[in-house]
Amino acid sequence: MATLYRVSILNASPSKEVGCTLQAQAYKGDYWNNAPLNTGVEYTWRWSAEKPGGAGFSDSSWHVIEGATESSFTVPDSLEGCWVSVTACAGDNTVASANTSAAGPFRKAGARELYYAALDQTPEDDNFIFWSGRTIGVTARETSAAGTAGAYLSPDQLTYTWYIADAWDGEYVEVADENVHKASFVIPDSYVGKHLKCLVSAGFNTLEAGPMRKAVAQGEAVESVDPTPPQPDETKSATVTARIVGVSPHAVGDTYQMVDWVPSREYVVADSTKTSAWDIFADLLDEAGYFYSLDGGCPYSITTPDRSQTLAMSASAPWSYWSFLINGEYADVMASGHHPQDGDVLELVYVDATGAAAAPDIAVKPNAPAAEWAADWGSFGAATGAPIAVDSTLGSLPSRWTYDFAQGGYASWSEPVVAGGFVFFATGSRLLKLDASTGAVVAEAPLADGTAYGCRPIYAKGLVVVPLNNGRLQALSALTLQTRWLTEALPAAVQEVASGSEGGAASVTYDQQGLSTLTVSGDYLYAFTAAADWSQTYEGWALCVNASTGAIRWMRQNADAGYYWSGAASVGDYLVVAGDDGVLRAVSAASTDGEPAATLALGAPVRSTVVTVDGFAYVVTANGTLHKVSVGANGALTQVGAVSFGDYSTSTPTFANGVLYVGGSRAHQGLLAAIDADSLNVLATVTAADGAPLPGEVKSTPLLLRDENGVVALFTCNGAGGEWPNYTSGGGVYAYRLGNAEAQLVYDPPAGLHNYAMASVAYGGAGTFYYVNDSGTLFALDLSDQPLPQRPGDKPTNPETPDNPTKSENPVKPGTSNSTSTGNGQGSGSGAGSGIRPKGSTSSRAPFSTTLSLGSARTDEVEETDAAVGATPATEAAETVADSPVPLTDVSGMNVNRTDTDTGATVGSEPDAASTNQVPAATLALLSTAGLAAALYLVLSARKRREEDGDHA
Repeated sequence: MATLYRVSILNASPSKEVGCTLQAQAYKGDYWNNAPLNTGVEYTWRWSAEKPGGAGFSDSSWHVIEGATESSFTVPDSLEGCWVSVTACAGDNTVASANTSAAGPFRKAGARELYYAALDQTPEDDNFIFWSGRTIGVTARETSAAGTAGAYLSPDQLTYTWYIADAWDGEYVEVADENVHKASFVIPDSYVGKHLKCLVSAGFNTLEAGPMRKAVAQGEAVESVDPTPPQPDETKSATVTARIVGVSPHAVGDTYQMVDWVPSREYVVADSTKTSAWDIFADLLDEAGYFYSLDGGCPYSITTPDRSQTLAMSASAPWSYWSFLINGEYADVMASGHHPQDGDVLELVYVDATGAAAAPDIAVKPNAPAAEWAADWGSFGAATGAPIAVDSTLGSLPSRWTYDFAQGGYASWSEPVVAGGFVFFATGSRLLKLDASTGAVVAEAPLADGTAYGCRPIYAKGLVVVPLNNGRLQALSALTLQTRWLTEALPAAVQEVASGSEGGAASVTYDQQGLSTLTVSGDYLYAFTAAADWSQTYEGWALCVNASTGAIRWMRQNADAGYYWSGAASVGDYLVVAGDDGVLRAVSAASTDGEPAATLALGAPVRSTVVTVDGFAYVVTANGTLHKVSVGANGALTQVGAVSFGDYSTSTPTFANGVLYVGGSRAHQGLLAAIDADSLNVLATVTAADGAPLPGEVKSTPLLLRDENGVVALFTCNGAGGEWPNYTSGGGVYAYRLGNAEAQLVYDPPAGLHNYAMASVAYGGAGTFYYVNDSGTLFALDLSDQPLPQRPGDKPTNPETPDNPTKSENPVKPGTSNSTSTGNGQGSGSGAGSGIRPKGSTSSRAPFSTTLSLGSARTDEVEETDAAVGATPATEAAETVADSPVPLTDVSGMNVNRTDTDTGATVGSEPDAASTNQVPAATLALLSTAGLAAALYLVLSARKRREEDGDHA
């Protein structure tokens, strides 16, 4: 049987209202080594109408509350004005909480405990003499959560009863006129020579303001005024950063880690003159579910929400205590005595004298220098709103260098960011800094956790911010790669799943994955996560953090679904984002809690980033539908129209010349669609390149260039030809110019580097492009006006014998490799890779600039192009989506398992000949010939129709 050492009411200090729930905790052991005991303990709750610890108080003043034997107790209304204590018993060992630490007295909800009340006169008198003809009133302040002077109370929050006497220590009686219960009044001449006092209450306790030490003097009449409570200073709002740091559990003498109990939070104070630093800490602790005591310190102790650990002030040396820091320096006042200033960094840090602090795994340097470079490519989709201007006509993209980051094994990869002549690239648990010209690694830094497959870092405020596993964010100086700030892990999702043949259930934990787009708007960064298994997301978080400090402004859970490959866009004063639940949310940029101002159900999951054009938000749902949404001045969301361009898409659109370009697939055939942003007419659907079908779904975000001949879209395809692991094609870069019949391969990796590709192409300036495919290679490409050369022995692509079937998004768990069937998810490379020039390219092709043109990219000149024939009108598409939305079933981060309606086969593994939608070779041959003739016919007939209508554009 454990020996009980003590018992405490963990939240006695802040719990002052009836209806609150008190939490008791018993401890075993002794003074030097005690620990919480949560089993085998019976509690007895007691009440008293007398103040415990006062003169004449004894234990017989406590009365047992019948039936209250649990560790928690909810205070009933009948105990208003009373105190409560508790005892704990384990066997024949009983301990009682200290009388001085009793909870109470309890007040009814809405009542306030007065801290201070004093008489006030207008105009004031420096000698504290009250004069007839002047206005008298009362100034009162409530008691704060820390037990200190809190906010000034207004007259409508108080009740007043005035008393009068012939001497200051005489017998006081209620005034016998209309002033008896007024908040303030002009002192009449009849009060001259008398003394006044006032009993004031705010619904709980009553304080006495006065009495006057000097009698009322005869004065001259002055204009009557209503006295207002004096303000110590001008009312000022303040935005501060607050953090509470505890220590990991440890035995006496052992080392420990400093642990963020409340990570850095940005906190907005309405009036810093009425708010103390402790008020901020108390609010954050309450929100996070911690318990704390103020008996003997501010705070004296803090207990974790699960009651497994209490950190308290020690009673003797060696001293352990909660220290208070302001802007990194130890304060000379307690937290209850400091009124924060704008920009303050406030910290409660536990000083533990029972052990030594160990060095952290990742050293955080809040003052690490930030770069001042402009971003060449700041983040995924950096050019969604405008094409990149280049100097010459695009013919091909010859290789500049390659970097083998996987080193023959599996390694996660990120979309690259480019700034200051460097490429920043995350793989496994490392951030690499490569020379943009040579591909040589010039520096690398450890990350606090691994990274997901295809994560999306961002360069902002001179920092590279990397989304990590478990929903963490790590910001590193682009100059030194020192960590500037690091957020804590987000809660994992726990799901009950069927287990065994007898209908049992088991709990499965899913960590938060950071795969969505990071967005910076003003001073803040917005991040989104998803807890997912192979087939769906279960929940996710949205975070708003200060981009410079990492302080969390708000974080909000979506308990229904996660945010996978999604991302926000700024539209006016609102951030707009959607996730796997298919709900578009508009959140005010000024919000401090992330509560949406408006929502709009889109009818299908969203796995792409919202983009904005001319004040509209464009959102792609996973069923291959582009939605156009207006965002009102108050955040209201209204769907203007929608158009279906495929049956599946996780691609983020890009925009140029009034046209949106977006990837996807239809019937398992990859496609790139060009859609008029105004009318939502589909101007073109591209499914082929160089006479052959695109090798896989277009998951990438198209990169738009403007060369000498107009706008070109660069994209990748998630497909490869040949047998794993020796693929013979796939993983290259394609280009498409609106009006052309098909796309063209403009970069073909050398032998050994073909593979699937989900990544998008980034532009780093100076005619250099970067992207990744699943061979574990980062490619740097140059711009050339020459077509791809044919290597000796290469065979021209034969559309009649396709050898590149489309692979499913991901036949393995999200976050694992598409290129191998095994892997540890951390990467086996040592970082020894260097810049390597490939030995050549494949396939003979005509220059891209000479491809047959089918029309103009200028949407204001297009009435009915042949590419738009068969497009769904925007209004009709919107009605179709609303009436019968296409559900996305069994969605994973990189895999979609759907049942083929023709064959009944499940798509999501390597397809066989019977279950795929491959077109027979003979049919392809006919289509390749007939298609060209049909295209020419359509062009000529469309031109003839325009001429007949008088349109000669």
